[in-house]
Amino acid sequence: MAYLRYSKGLLMSDIYAPQLEWNERAKCYIGYAKNYPLVLNYFQESEIEYKDDVLNLVPFPKVKEVEGLRDYQRKAIEAWSKKGRGIVVLPTGAGKTMVGLAAISKTKISTLIVVPTVDLLYQWAKSVENVLGTKPGIVGNGEDDIRGITVITYDSAYTRAEGLGNKFGMLIFDEVHHLPSEGYSQIGLLFASPYRLGLTAT
Repeated sequence: MAYLRYSKGLLMSDIYAPQLEWNERAKCYIGYAKNYPLVLNYFQESEIEYKDDVLNLVPFPKVKEVEGLRDYQRKAIEAWSKKGRGIVVLPTGAGKTMVGLAAISKTKISTLIVVPTVDLLYQWAKSVENVLGTKPGIVGNGEDDIRGITVITYDSAYTRAEGLGNKFGMLIFDEVHHLPSEGYSQIGLLFASPYRLGLTAT
């Protein structure tokens, strides 16, 4: 039986799976946590018995359903929902935040919203409270409150990735074009979150 676990941004298994490499020191196969869905799929398709000890999710709060979406916002959510991973590109002012909130309401799993600026940190927090009807956690600008829906700056997500990487089932990256930069790309690698949504106007 395979034993799948998480440690400081890494996925560890005592049985081989794609994207995992043998580590002699740890005496197991190791890879980035982002490969979690791929490894699970491999085990299931190969009919390998496994114990999954990876995710330790923050409890998700009760939220309101998101209403009044425009047609293109609804289509964006429908397209994203087919795989639960992807990027939505909409012009500035087209309501990318509403798409993100609708994804949270639909998926109903603990979510970390990653934003590039302090202004967006509080804008998103206000939108979560107003639209979803729940007070989110905030990490950044001197605040450190983890909740089932948490808004965090890219800087804080980068420095906290190893500790938070198995706590959230979904990542939402606002202004996702910041993600490929050196350092921030580690956020994508070290989180095990199966659901991922990038938002950008670029």
